[in-house]
Amino acid sequence: MARNRSERDIFADMVRVAKEGAKKTHIMYKANLSYQLLHKYLDKLLELGLLESRSNMFRATKMGVRFLDSYDTYAKVERELASAINSKRAELDRILEEAERPPVSRQAQPENLQERSNGAVRAQKTR
Repeated sequence: MARNRSERDIFADMVRVAKEGAKKTHIMYKANLSYQLLHKYLDKLLELGLLESRSNMFRATKMGVRFLDSYDTYAKVERELASAINSKRAELDRILEEAERPPVSRQAQPENLQERSNGAVRAQKTR
């Protein structure tokens, strides 16, 4: 199930698109934003100094590139942790499923299986 992007995720998408320079519409489509959200976040990124604007073009600043590098490291660690958590969760689920199954005992086996196994043991002993 997909989750909603955080503001941090959206900032990273926008800065990544604008890293080499981009117009508003390019940022809007590549970052998958509505027109209203584009303006909301563009204003914020300009105010924070992560983007700069020159004649209808937006470009990532040095701080924007630094933010993006740090975000990429963060996102990688987050994916690795999520993978480890999911792996451990699956292991715990398997253990719980095992614990819920009733134990199989010799008395629970049908009589003919016990007789067959006893006969096989006697046959091995007589050889």
